Amino acid sequence: MYSQKYWYLERFDVTTMLSKDEIIQMDKAMIIKKVDKNTIVAFPEMQENYVYFLKEGIIKIIHVSDEGDEIIKYLITSGNIFGEMALLENQESPNDYAIAVNDCVVCFMETNVLKMMMGNSPKMATYVRKLVGLRLRKIERRLESIILKDARTRICEFLIDFAKEYGKYKEDGLHIKNFLTHDDIAKITATSRQTVTSVLNDLRCKGILDYNSKELIISYEQVKAFLGN
Repeated sequence: MYSQKYWYLERFDVTTMLSKDEIIQMDKAMIIKKVDKNTIVAFPEMQENYVYFLKEGIIKIIHVSDEGDEIIKYLITSGNIFGEMALLENQESPNDYAIAVNDCVVCFMETNVLKMMMGNSPKMATYVRKLVGLRLRKIERRLESIILKDARTRICEFLIDFAKEYGKYKEDGLHIKNFLTHDDIAKITATSRQTVTSVLNDLRCKGILDYNSKELIISYEQVKAFLGN
């Protein structure tokens, strides 16, 4: 009979690729930890040893440049894994770390245990490689945007992507829980906090977006029209 930890694994696609015995093995190897908001989840020196499964909450992966500037590389939502580069015989950047955006529940296990399971399950190995590929393409797309597009367009395009991924449709538009600060959006779009605030205020004046400390309300179609797409 599965332990209570198994129910934490049900959110992850990897469990559909394993046999009953493998799921039990994974369950036994998994450690569960509740992480408070703003807590660093993965220190650089731990990233080679563990792979992380996010059961609840949101994690942001942050890169620190040699000059000390921070960039948010991507966000991890519940049901996804992070720290998975070590599974592909690569290392996460020593300048990267993960931090909890809100209160989270994180499961983690030793990299070698998961590697062994990937060796026994080609479907699982393919899944992890696909996940890494999708993340790399997403980062590449953002890099192209930073190089080719102005700050205003980058912020608006981020809002579209943000709304599509996290928003819920209601009568007055897409509602998104406002878990990012203006500084966070600036770090994602490679702009300044002042520019983010200016663009958001302008979108609000145009009736395209409204926001408060709890949520953003945005019209996806209006923002697309605003960008001329």
